[in-house]
Amino acid sequence: MSDPPPPEVVDVVVSDAVDEVASVSSTVNLNTTSPDTDTGNVSFFQLFKYSNVTERLLLCLAVICSAITGTVLPIMIVLLGSGLGKIGGAEAGSEHTASAVVHPVVLKFVYLGIVSLFASYAAHSLWQLTGESQAKRIRKMYVQGILRQDISWFDEAKHGSLTTRLAADTQQIVDGISAKGGDAVFIISQFIAGFAVAFVKGWKLAFVSSAAVPSVFLITAAVSMLTRKAGKEAQDCYAHAGSIAEQALHGIRTVHAFNLQGRFAERYQQPLKRARTIVLANTFLMAIAIGAFMFSLYSVIALAFWYGSRLVIKGEMTGANVLVVFFAILLASMDLSELPDAHNAIRAARVAAYRIFEVIDRRPTIDALPYLGGGDEGERPASCEGRIEFKSVRFSYPSRKGEEVLKGFSLDIKPGSTVALVGASGCGESTCIGLIQRWYDIDAGEILLDNRPLDSLSVPWLRSQIGVVGQEPSLFNFTIRENVLMGLPPNIDPATISEEQLHDVCRMAYCHDFIMQLPQGYETNVGEQGSTLSGGQKQRIAIARAIIKDPKILLLDEATSALDTNSEKVVMNALDNARKNRTTVVVAHRLSTVRNADVIAFVKQGEIAELGTHDQLLDLRGLYHTAVQAQALLSADGLVSVDTSAALALSATEKTSIPLSGTVDEKFDPEEHVGIPLKFVESDKDMAARIRSPFRTIMVDVRDCWSEIIVGFMSSMVTGGVSPVFGVLYARIIIIMIQRPRNEISPGPLSGANFYAFMHVVLAITAFFSMWGAVFFLGRAAAKTTFKYRNQMFDALTRQEIAYYDEETHSVGSLSARLATEPNEVGQLLSDSLKGFGQFIGTIIAGFTILFLFSWELTLFLLALIPMVVIGQFYETSRQNGEGNDKIAEAHSRTAQVVTEVIKEIRTVTSLGKQQYFIDLFNDIVRGPYRFAQKQALLSSVAFSFSHSYRMFSSAVGLYVGSRLLDSGRLTFVNMFAVMMTFTMTGSQIGRSSALFSQFSQSRRSAAKVIALLNREPLISVDQPGATPSTITGSFDMENVAFTYPTRPSRPIFDGHFSLRGEANKTIALVGPSGCGKSTVIGMLERWYDPSAGIVSVDNVRVDQYNVANLRSHLALVGQEPVLFDMTIRENLIWGTDRQVSEQELDDVTQRANAYNFIKTLSNGYDTRVGDKGSQLSGGQKQRIAIARALIRRPRILLLDEATSALDSESEAVVQAALDEAASGQTTVTIAHRLSTIQNSDLIAVIDGGRVIEQGTHAQLLAKGGLYTELASLQS
Repeated sequence: MSDPPPPEVVDVVVSDAVDEVASVSSTVNLNTTSPDTDTGNVSFFQLFKYSNVTERLLLCLAVICSAITGTVLPIMIVLLGSGLGKIGGAEAGSEHTASAVVHPVVLKFVYLGIVSLFASYAAHSLWQLTGESQAKRIRKMYVQGILRQDISWFDEAKHGSLTTRLAADTQQIVDGISAKGGDAVFIISQFIAGFAVAFVKGWKLAFVSSAAVPSVFLITAAVSMLTRKAGKEAQDCYAHAGSIAEQALHGIRTVHAFNLQGRFAERYQQPLKRARTIVLANTFLMAIAIGAFMFSLYSVIALAFWYGSRLVIKGEMTGANVLVVFFAILLASMDLSELPDAHNAIRAARVAAYRIFEVIDRRPTIDALPYLGGGDEGERPASCEGRIEFKSVRFSYPSRKGEEVLKGFSLDIKPGSTVALVGASGCGESTCIGLIQRWYDIDAGEILLDNRPLDSLSVPWLRSQIGVVGQEPSLFNFTIRENVLMGLPPNIDPATISEEQLHDVCRMAYCHDFIMQLPQGYETNVGEQGSTLSGGQKQRIAIARAIIKDPKILLLDEATSALDTNSEKVVMNALDNARKNRTTVVVAHRLSTVRNADVIAFVKQGEIAELGTHDQLLDLRGLYHTAVQAQALLSADGLVSVDTSAALALSATEKTSIPLSGTVDEKFDPEEHVGIPLKFVESDKDMAARIRSPFRTIMVDVRDCWSEIIVGFMSSMVTGGVSPVFGVLYARIIIIMIQRPRNEISPGPLSGANFYAFMHVVLAITAFFSMWGAVFFLGRAAAKTTFKYRNQMFDALTRQEIAYYDEETHSVGSLSARLATEPNEVGQLLSDSLKGFGQFIGTIIAGFTILFLFSWELTLFLLALIPMVVIGQFYETSRQNGEGNDKIAEAHSRTAQVVTEVIKEIRTVTSLGKQQYFIDLFNDIVRGPYRFAQKQALLSSVAFSFSHSYRMFSSAVGLYVGSRLLDSGRLTFVNMFAVMMTFTMTGSQIGRSSALFSQFSQSRRSAAKVIALLNREPLISVDQPGATPSTITGSFDMENVAFTYPTRPSRPIFDGHFSLRGEANKTIALVGPSGCGKSTVIGMLERWYDPSAGIVSVDNVRVDQYNVANLRSHLALVGQEPVLFDMTIRENLIWGTDRQVSEQELDDVTQRANAYNFIKTLSNGYDTRVGDKGSQLSGGQKQRIAIARALIRRPRILLLDEATSALDSESEAVVQAALDEAASGQTTVTIAHRLSTIQNSDLIAVIDGGRVIEQGTHAQLLAKGGLYTELASLQS
C-alpha cells in the first residue's frame, strides 16, 4: 500500500521545485560548460557534464529503474481498490468468500513486490555507483583546476577556502547527483503515474483533489526565491570562516607568541554570525512553508473526501473508485511533499557546482597544465642555452595595478653566466625571479629566453629548465628522500636515481651528514612545512632539490640566508660547481655571497642603477660600495685580519673537524635528570572512542536550548502521530462510502462522511502547528549548536600546545576539514536526527496503539514483515559504524592535508612543475575509499530495496490474512481496512528510519570527536593559572636543560648540559651551525615546549609557574620566516598589542623598522591587504612589517630569529640601529648567521653539540681564536 502523507520528510529549506521540475522535462546539452552567472548555479543537467559514456548509459538505466519503482505504487493502488471492493462485496453477501475473491489480487501484489525489490535495488545502486564515480572525477578535476591556475589567481584570493570547498561542496554535488537525483526521478514518475490513474478512474474528483498541487508549487517557488541567494551567501560565509581558520592554524606559532587566540576567535565568529543569522531566517521561512504545505494538503484531503462522498451519493462513482482516485492523488501530493527535500539537495549541488566547475573550466593565460586541453601549449625547443634578456620591462602585480615594480627594466644575462641582483628590499629583484619562471605576464616590454619570447614557450617546458631555491624554503610533509627527489623534472622517474646519486647531491648541498645522523636517515619525515627541521637544514635540502634537477637555469633567491657561516661557504662552493655550464641568477642581501658573480646589478626602484663586477662596483664607490661597507665585520682594531683565502680554501674534509652538525651526546639518559614530567598523550581516535554517550554529553552542553529542544521534540512526536490517525480517519470514510447506502453516507452536517471530512480539517490544523514547531524550534537549536561548536572547536584548536600541531595527523588541512564538517554533523543531531526520532516515536506510539485496538491478530501477522526492514536497517547501521567508514574519513583528512599544503606552497609547486605529481598523489589516496564506497553502494541498496518493496508484501499479507479472519468472523471489514491503513502509515516511518539511523550514526561519531577535542587538556595551556606580573625585568636562565622534540624522541637537541644566562636589558646573541638548537632556545622562552630535564626561568621564576598568556605578553617574536595574516598592514601591526594604537605610533614604529617609506608608496597605505602569507609583499617588506609588529608590543624580552636575514644592507643598518636603540630598555635575544648584525651584542653565545661552547663579547671571542673566530673569518 502507499505511504501516507509523511510530514517528516520535508525537513530542510524548500527548494526551487518549479525550476527543477521544468529542468527535468527540458532538453539540455550535457556538455554545456558556462555556469549561470546570474543565479550563481548551474542547471540540473550540467551537474552531469563530467560523466562519461558508460556512466550516462548507467544513469539512463537508473532513471528507468527509478521510474519503474515509482510506477509500481500507483499500480498497487488500483489493485488495492479492486481487492477491497471485492472483499467489501463478499462481506455484503456475495456467494464467494473474501479469501477466494482476493487470492488473484494477493498474487499480483507479490509480483509487484518482486518487481519493486529488484528495480529499487538496481536504481539505488546505479545512482550511488555513478555518483561516486563522477564525484571521484570531479574532485580530481577540481584539484587539477586549482593546480593549473596562474599565481595571480591565488594572489586575488577571492575563492574562499579551497580546502573547505573540496571537503564540503563536492560532497553536496555527490548528494545531488546520486541518491537525491534518484529520489527526484522516483517522485516525478510516481507523481505522473498517480495523476494518470486518478484521472482515468474519476476525473472530477481528481480535478478537485489536485487543488493541493498549485499550493505546493506556489509555496516552493516563493520560498525558493527567498532562500536561494541566502543559501549561497551562507556557503560563502562558511568558506570565508574556513580561510580564516587555515590562516590561524598555518601561523599557529605566531598566534601563540602574540596571544592572538582571542582575536582570531572574534574574526572567525564574524562570518559565522552572518551565516547563523541567514540560517535562522531560513529556518523560520522553512517552518512556515512546510507547515502551510501540510495544512493545505490535509485541507484538500478534507475537501476531496467531502466531494467524493457527494459523487458517490449521486451515483457517479463507487466507493472503491473514490479510494483509488483519492489514494492516487494523495500519493502524487505526497510526492510533492518529498520533492523539496530531494530538490533542496539538488539546488545545493547546483550552487556548489557553480563554484567548483568555475575553477575546473577556467583556462588561465599562463597554463601550468596545458596538456589537459583548452589552451595552446606553446613551443618546446629541443635545447636550452640559457640566455635571458629583459627589454624595457614594465610590470605591476595584478592585485596592485598602478604600483609599478619594474619601470623599464633591461638586462642581458649571457648563457652560462652568473648574474647577481642586489638592492633594497622591494626594489624588484625577487619579481625578476618570478617573471623568469613566468609566474606573471609583463605589462610592457619583452622577456626573451634564447631569443624566444617567454610567452611563446610551453610553460611546463620552461619551468623544467629552471631550478629554484627560494627565500623561504618550502618542504612538503614527506620524507627527506621524497622532498629531494621532488626536484626531478616530470619526465624522469625517481626510481632511476640511485642511492649514490642521491647522496652525492646532498653532499654538494652540505646536508648529507646531518641527514645520516637522523634516526631514519633519508626516510625521516620532515613534518608540515618542514617543522621538524631547522631553517638552515630546510634550506640545504631545498638546495639539494634544485641541484638534482640539473637545470639549465638556476635561480637563487636568498638561497643561503638561513645557513650558518660555515655551511654557507661550503654550499656556495657547491653552488659554484653547480653553476658551471648553466645560467645563474642570484638575489642576495648578504653581499659576500655574490662577490664572484660575473655581473652584479644593483636595482633601485625597479631600474638598474649600477652594473658591473664586484671590483668594478667597489671602484665606483656608489650604492654597491655603501652596501658592502654596511656589512663589514669589525674587531677592536678594525676589520678582521684573518686570512680569508685560507679559510675559503678549507676542504670539505677539513671542515668536518669543526663540529657543525648539531649532534649531541647519544648516551644521555633522561632518567638521570629532574625536570618537568612528561605527560602521556592520548590519540584523538582513542579519546573519541572513550566517549560512550556523546549524545547525552551534547544534550547537557546545550541546556540553554532545552526549551526549544523540548518544544521541538514534542511537536515532532505529534507530527509523527498524525500519520496513524490519518490512517484511521481515511479507513472510516472509505468504508462509509463502500458499504453504506447512498442516503446514509452523509446523513447530517457533522455525521457520516461529513464528520470525517471535518476531522481532516482538525488534522490539518494540528499538522501545521506540530510541523512548524518541529522545524522551527529544532532548526533554531541546531543552528545555535552548530555555531557554538564551530567556535568552541576553533578556540580549542588554537589553544593546544605547539607539539600538538607537529603531529602528522594534525596538519592544517586535516584540522580545517574537521572544523568544516564535524560541527555541522553535531547540529544535525538536534535537527534531522532528533526531529526524525521524535516523529518515529510518535508514529510508533500512536500506530501500535491503534493497531492492537482494532485487531491484534492481523497486527501480529503484519509485524512478521518488520524484520525485513529491521534486518536491512541493522546491516546499514553496522556498515555506517564500520571500520571502512573510518578509513574513508582518514582518507578525506589526508586529501585535505595534501591539498591545503599544496595551495599554501603553490609557488614552490609551480616552480618545481609538480602539479601532476600532487594530482596523482591525490588520486592514489582516494582510490581505496572510492572502491570501498562502490562496495557500500551495492550492499546498502539491499536495505533500500527492502524498505521500498515491503509495502507490496505487507499489502499482500494484509489482504490474505485479513480475508481469512473475515471469513472466520473474527474480524470486520472496517477493522481490517483500518489496521492495513494504519500499518502502512507506521511501516512507512520505520522504512524511512534507515536514513535516520545512518545519519545519527555519523553524527554520533562526529560528536564524539568534537567532545574529545573540547575535553582535551593541552599539555601547555594558555589559560593555566600562574604568576601574572604586570611587568618583568627581562632576565632569564636555562640550567642543565635537556630537550627532545616529541616527534623525534630518539634525537635529543639538548643533552642535559645546556646552560645559558641572560641579564636584564642586555642583548644576547646566539650563533652556531644550523640545527644546533638556537631556535629551540626561543621556543623554550616562549614556552612552546617544556624541557624534559633542567630549568628554564624568567626573572628567577620557572616558566611553568607563569600564566602562559601573561608570560608571552612580555615577549615579542620576529621569526626567520615571518608570518603575516591575510588582512591589511594596519591590522597586522595592531595585532601586535592589546593597546589602542594611534596613527602617530604606527608611523613611529614603521619608521624605526624602515617600513614607513614603502608603505606610503602603496596606493592604500596602511590599508593595503598583504595577501595570504604576505604574498603581496617582498620578503624584506614582510620582515620589516613583522619587526614593526614586535616593536609596537613594547616587550621586555625581544626575540629575533634571523630577523634581518631578508633585508638589504641599507634597511638592515637602519633596522639594526632601531633594534639596538630599543634594546637599551629591554632584553634582546637574537639569532643570526650574519655576524655583522650581532657584533655589538653584550653577550654572544656559540652553541654546538647541544651546549654553549663559547661565550663573551665580539672582541673577547675573537681573542680566544676558537669557533667564533673561524666563523668570523669566513665572513670577512
